[in-house]
Amino acid sequence: MIELLLAYLLVAITIDDKRFADLLASAPVETWDAPPLCENWQIRHVIAHMTMPARFTPAQFGTATAAAGGNFTLT
Repeated sequence: MIELLLAYLLVAITIDDKRFADLLASAPVETWDAPPLCENWQIRHVIAHMTMPARFTPAQFGTATAAAGGNFTLT
């Protein structure tokens, strides 16, 4: 039963990731520099933050965070 639930969740996440990627790919260039609700951030920072689990292992995340001094606005 657990295996079936995990398989379902993986499919759902994959579909959502594809939709999210399609949305990002269709965004106009000016979108990336638009201000979000997070003070001193740009949309590009929010997207980078949201996609970190898909782009980094936990060790890579820790290394990148330490290298940036915890400042997520570094580009």
